Amino acid sequence: MTFFKNMFGDLHQLERARDKLFLIKQGKKNIRTFIVEFNKLLLLSSSSLDKDTKIIMFRRSLDIKLQDKLISTKYTKLDNLTSATIDIADQLYRVKLNSREVEEKSSVSKPTKPKHSLSSPPTLSDPKDN
Repeated sequence: MTFFKNMFGDLHQLERARDKLFLIKQGKKNIRTFIVEFNKLLLLSSSSLDKDTKIIMFRRSLDIKLQDKLISTKYTKLDNLTSATIDIADQLYRVKLNSREVEEKSSVSKPTKPKHSLSSPPTLSDPKDN
């Protein structure tokens, strides 16, 4: 049996890769990592899917923000779509970083209000008075 596996590989690998390909989602993964994983599953599944189906599957598996940005685009090659997706993901990342910097600068420049008002200091009672 080992000889057979070595000669022909895991017989269920193709089926598992195909199943994963249909279920894959980007989630919190970096776009480049996700694209590598998606392409690996395409290769492992020996997928005979046509190019349009591969493009649809890739789009469907992306983070919703990327899907929204790509909604009005039309690509006929998966390679072109993945390159454009990387560019858009990089733009979204830069916007996120810039907004964090702006938030940090604005929070540093804002004076913080004291928790207690100085007009009426808290009174302390002596436990002996009770």
